[in-house]
Amino acid sequence: MSAAYGKIFFEWANLAGKRSAIALLPLVKELVHPRNVLDVGCAHGSWLVVWSELGVEDCVGLDGYHVDRRSLLIPPGRFQAADLSKSFNVGRRLRNTCPLAAPKSLWVVYVRMVMLFCSPRRSRGRVV
Repeated sequence: MSAAYGKIFFEWANLAGKRSAIALLPLVKELVHPRNVLDVGCAHGSWLVVWSELGVEDCVGLDGYHVDRRSLLIPPGRFQAADLSKSFNVGRRLRNTCPLAAPKSLWVVYVRMVMLFCSPRRSRGRVV
């Protein structure tokens, strides 16, 4: 685990993330009605837990290799480690997806994802 993302960071991210998600995601769900969610920079998956509680069954989280899989709040099969500074592929086509990204460090990835998922031409789950 990198020094920037230690135990204290993840404890804070889990608590603050879940509180934020509980407040925000019901509103997003009303607007978007996603069948699946891709959360880039998901940490331990607190937002994905809330999506699941809201009835979205197909939730996938991506984050760096530094995330300790033993601490995930989501099933390990729903997590994919990746170098988020590079292109990545979730391995399948995503339709009617609500893309999420950690804006602090991933705003470029987020803009690419919004462009990808909001454009008429999608590229089989690949974020480039």
